[in-house]
Amino acid sequence: MNETHLSTSQRDGHKGHVRVLVVGAGAVGAVLAVKLSTVCHVGLLVRSRHVARLRAEGLTISLDGEEQSARFDDIFGDPAEVTPDFDYLLFAVKAPALRGELLKPLAERVPKGCAVSMLNGIESEAVLEQYFGSERVIAAVTRVAAERDKAERVTMLGFMSMDLAPWAETDNARLAGLKSALEQSGIQTVLSARAREMLWHKLLWNVPFNGVCALTDLCAGDALRRPRLRAEIVALMEEVVAVGTADGVGFPADAAAKTIRATEQRFERIVPSMLQDRRYQRPLEWDALQGALVRAGKRCGVPTPRTELLAALLEALDPAPPCLPNRRSKLP
Repeated sequence: MNETHLSTSQRDGHKGHVRVLVVGAGAVGAVLAVKLSTVCHVGLLVRSRHVARLRAEGLTISLDGEEQSARFDDIFGDPAEVTPDFDYLLFAVKAPALRGELLKPLAERVPKGCAVSMLNGIESEAVLEQYFGSERVIAAVTRVAAERDKAERVTMLGFMSMDLAPWAETDNARLAGLKSALEQSGIQTVLSARAREMLWHKLLWNVPFNGVCALTDLCAGDALRRPRLRAEIVALMEEVVAVGTADGVGFPADAAAKTIRATEQRFERIVPSMLQDRRYQRPLEWDALQGALVRAGKRCGVPTPRTELLAALLEALDPAPPCLPNRRSKLP
């Protein structure tokens, strides 16, 4: 086993001056934090109950039998404690965490930092915009096969890549600075000028595969090998395309076929994040994915009967009971 292990203070002598705060240390957050720690200063904002463990142990990710570890000098359990000197705030949390008690103090305490949305769905950027302003929001789409188990171990099952796009008139130099840091850390990164199109194209995969796989306990390839499930996945994709088109987003004529072909060729063994969450009895992201499509469909006057049924079934499976706003956690 090959293991690297440096604290952020040890690494700061040979890295750039970019400072990144990773909000949330689940699978995606952990991978980002460990990889970025090799090229820039990284801080963590996590649930308060995780702070002591992370200060003692740091984070470790595993890929192909090799482990990469990092420890962090800046670990916060409360957004009101965050120092103001971060350039980027990478939100690697689930949608219910994007509430005022998290976002308002961060926007005030880090007045120059860009908020980078790593969340699934099509609604999170607008939430961040309310607190940070459109010019400080960057949309991101991440593609990574990673799993976090009950013991908080994170395993990367494949490569990681990312697309970035300004939500409005984000400073191009700041966008390029984040791209440079990500690429130096080994994360393939592409800049786009079309944030909404980028998010909708990922939703084309997320709505059917996350939902169907979570319901059936099947990986993506196994679901596609069952003719009736394959037909249902295609029908769900057609609803995504119909709503997105009505909302002003362009899709290629063969978007569904290309997405299915790419899944069979490159992502066949992927266990979607919602299925992982179901297996480990964590809250499900159905509202940010299927729920968001249903809401967009109603707004655009496009029916989404299959997605509505899928959302209802996933809601029934969700281990998290309905929460009043004041009972929701600040972080996932």
